[in-house]
Amino acid sequence: AAAAAAAATTTNHHVASFMEHFATDALYPDFKVWQQYAVDAMGAALRLDALRSSHAIQVPIAHAEEVEQVFDAISYCKGSTVVRMAHEVLGAERFRAGLKAYFERHKYANTDTADLWRALTDATGGDVDVGAIMSTWTEKMGYPYLAVVAETWAGDALTATLEQRWFLADGGGGGGGGG
Repeated sequence: AAAAAAAATTTNHHVASFMEHFATDALYPDFKVWQQYAVDAMGAALRLDALRSSHAIQVPIAHAEEVEQVFDAISYCKGSTVVRMAHEVLGAERFRAGLKAYFERHKYANTDTADLWRALTDATGGDVDVGAIMSTWTEKMGYPYLAVVAETWAGDALTATLEQRWFLADGGGGGGGGG
C-alpha cells in the first residue's frame, strides 16, 4: 500500500510541478516562465543528476518511511522536466487529452507512473509509446550525452560515429548508460 501511494504521489507531484509553470505561462506569458524554468528546475535537475549520489526518480518503495527519501530536489526537478519533455514530444492537444484521460480513469484512486504514460500513449492513438521513451529518464539515474568518437570526411560529406555516455560532473561516466 505504501509503495502504491508513494508511486501515485510521486507521479502527481511531477505533473503538479510541471503544471505550476504551464499555468503561469498561460496566464502571464510576459513572465517568460519557461526561460526561468530552464535555469531553475531544469538546471537544478541537470546539476543534481550529474552527481554520483543521484538516484532515479522512479524507485521501488517497500516501507512507508522510505517515501521521505524519494521527495527531494532530484525527484521534483527532474520529474517536472520529464513531464515537460512528454508535453513537448506529444504537443499540447495530445498531452491535454492524455492528462484528461489519466485524471478521469484514476480519480479517487492510486496510480503509478505507467498509468500516466499509458494515458498519454492512448492520446496518440498508439503512435508514440510514451512509456518506452520516458522510462529511460524515470527509471535510471543520470542523463546521457553524445560523444563523437570518430569522424571521416569525404569532400563535403561527414560520417560521424557517436557513442552515448553517462554524464557525470566529476568527468567519469564513460560509455553507455545514462537516461
